[in-house]
Amino acid sequence: MPVVTSSAPKAMFRVTRTRSVSGRVNRTADVTTNTAP
Repeated sequence: MPVVTSSAPKAMFRVTRTRSVSGRVNRTADVTTNTAP
């Protein structure tokens, strides 16, 4: 049980980090598309 409880927050943190990274990539892609001639 302790293993599950301690690994759950890590998984959540991993998910949020991946989400923020992908959001950053998407934002950068939008900027490049808008500035592209």
